[in-house]
Amino acid sequence: MIQAYEWPGNIRELAHAMEHAVIDALADPTVFAAHLPKTLRVKVVTSGLSRPEPAPAQADEYYGPGSMPPLAEYRESMLERLEKKYLSDLMERSGNVKAACRVSGLSRSRLYALLKKYGITSR
Repeated sequence: MIQAYEWPGNIRELAHAMEHAVIDALADPTVFAAHLPKTLRVKVVTSGLSRPEPAPAQADEYYGPGSMPPLAEYRESMLERLEKKYLSDLMERSGNVKAACRVSGLSRSRLYALLKKYGITSR
Protein backbone atom coordinates (compact mmCIF):
# COMPACT_ATOMS: atom_id res chain seq x y z
CA MET A 1 0.00 0.00 0.00
CA ILE A 2 2.84 2.39 0.89
CA GLN A 3 4.71 1.65 -2.34
CA ALA A 4 1.57 2.03 -4.47
CA TYR A 5 0.80 5.52 -3.18
CA GLU A 6 2.25 8.51 -5.09
CA TRP A 7 3.11 10.64 -2.01
CA PRO A 8 2.27 14.11 -3.34
CA GLY A 9 3.10 15.54 0.12
CA ASN A 10 6.52 13.86 0.08
CA ILE A 11 8.22 13.03 3.39
CA ARG A 12 5.82 15.02 5.57
CA GLU A 13 2.86 13.09 4.25
CA LEU A 14 4.71 9.80 4.71
CA ALA A 15 5.64 10.74 8.29
CA HIS A 16 2.02 11.65 9.05
CA ALA A 17 0.76 8.38 7.54
CA MET A 18 3.23 6.32 9.55
CA GLU A 19 2.39 8.22 12.74
CA HIS A 20 -1.30 7.54 12.12
CA ALA A 21 -0.63 3.85 11.47
CA VAL A 22 1.43 3.41 14.63
CA ILE A 23 -1.18 5.18 16.76
CA ASP A 24 -3.99 3.13 15.19
CA ALA A 25 -2.06 -0.14 15.57
CA LEU A 26 -1.58 0.66 19.27
CA ALA A 27 -0.11 -2.44 20.89
CA ASP A 28 -0.44 -4.72 17.85
CA PRO A 29 2.94 -6.25 16.98
CA THR A 30 2.44 -5.57 13.26
CA VAL A 31 1.25 -2.50 11.35
CA PHE A 32 -1.10 -3.41 8.49
CA ALA A 33 -2.47 -1.41 5.57
CA ALA A 34 -5.74 -1.07 7.50
CA HIS A 35 -3.89 1.09 10.04
CA LEU A 36 -2.96 3.68 7.38
CA PRO A 37 -5.16 6.77 6.93
CA LYS A 38 -8.41 6.03 5.11
CA THR A 39 -7.82 8.73 2.48
CA LEU A 40 -4.50 7.13 1.52
CA ARG A 41 -6.05 3.66 1.24
CA VAL A 42 -8.95 4.99 -0.84
CA LYS A 43 -6.59 6.77 -3.25
CA VAL A 44 -4.49 3.67 -3.78
CA VAL A 45 -7.52 1.45 -4.38
CA THR A 46 -9.25 3.91 -6.70
CA SER A 47 -6.10 4.91 -8.63
CA GLY A 48 -6.65 2.09 -11.12
CA LEU A 49 -10.29 2.98 -11.72
CA SER A 50 -11.44 5.30 -14.51
CA ARG A 51 -13.63 7.51 -12.31
CA PRO A 52 -12.08 10.52 -10.53
CA GLU A 53 -10.68 10.14 -7.02
CA PRO A 54 -12.67 11.52 -4.10
CA ALA A 55 -11.45 14.86 -2.80
CA PRO A 56 -9.43 14.75 0.42
CA ALA A 57 -11.00 16.06 3.62
CA GLN A 58 -11.09 19.84 3.70
CA ALA A 59 -11.19 22.36 6.54
CA ASP A 60 -14.81 23.11 5.50
CA GLU A 61 -15.82 19.77 7.05
CA TYR A 62 -14.77 21.08 10.43
CA TYR A 63 -15.26 24.84 10.24
CA GLY A 64 -18.01 25.46 7.70
CA PRO A 65 -17.96 26.47 4.02
CA GLY A 66 -15.50 29.15 3.01
CA SER A 67 -13.91 29.64 6.41
CA MET A 68 -10.34 28.86 7.32
CA PRO A 69 -9.19 28.87 10.92
CA PRO A 70 -5.75 29.97 12.01
CA LEU A 71 -3.25 27.12 11.64
CA ALA A 72 -2.66 26.83 15.39
CA GLU A 73 -6.40 26.42 16.04
CA TYR A 74 -6.80 23.87 13.25
CA ARG A 75 -3.74 21.91 14.41
CA GLU A 76 -4.97 21.89 18.01
CA SER A 77 -8.44 20.63 17.03
CA MET A 78 -6.96 17.85 14.89
CA LEU A 79 -4.54 16.82 17.63
CA GLU A 80 -7.38 16.71 20.15
CA ARG A 81 -9.44 14.48 17.84
CA LEU A 82 -6.50 12.09 17.39
CA GLU A 83 -5.66 12.13 21.09
CA LYS A 84 -9.26 11.33 22.03
CA LYS A 85 -9.40 8.48 19.51
CA TYR A 86 -6.08 7.12 20.72
CA LEU A 87 -7.21 7.18 24.34
CA SER A 88 -10.56 5.55 23.53
CA ASP A 89 -8.82 2.79 21.58
CA LEU A 90 -6.18 2.46 24.28
CA MET A 91 -8.73 1.91 27.03
CA GLU A 92 -10.77 -0.45 24.88
CA ARG A 93 -7.78 -2.60 23.91
CA SER A 94 -5.65 -2.50 27.03
CA GLY A 95 -8.32 -3.63 29.46
CA ASN A 96 -7.16 -1.65 32.50
CA VAL A 97 -5.36 1.50 33.60
CA LYS A 98 -2.11 -0.26 34.53
CA ALA A 99 -1.81 -1.84 31.06
CA ALA A 100 -2.83 1.43 29.40
CA CYS A 101 -0.05 3.26 31.26
CA ARG A 102 2.48 0.64 30.21
CA VAL A 103 1.45 0.78 26.54
CA SER A 104 1.13 4.57 26.28
CA GLY A 105 4.06 5.55 28.46
CA LEU A 106 1.81 7.91 30.43
CA SER A 107 1.85 8.18 34.20
CA ARG A 108 -1.30 7.08 36.00
CA SER A 109 -2.17 10.68 36.98
CA ARG A 110 -1.66 11.99 33.43
CA LEU A 111 -3.76 9.18 31.97
CA TYR A 112 -6.58 9.90 34.42
CA ALA A 113 -6.40 13.63 33.61
CA LEU A 114 -6.68 12.94 29.86
CA LEU A 115 -9.51 10.45 30.34
CA LYS A 116 -11.38 13.07 32.38
CA LYS A 117 -10.70 15.77 29.76
CA TYR A 118 -12.28 13.66 27.00
CA GLY A 119 -14.99 12.02 29.11
CA ILE A 120 -13.60 8.52 28.63
CA THR A 121 -14.33 5.98 31.35
CA SER A 122 -11.69 3.62 32.66
CA ARG A 123 -12.36 0.03 33.64
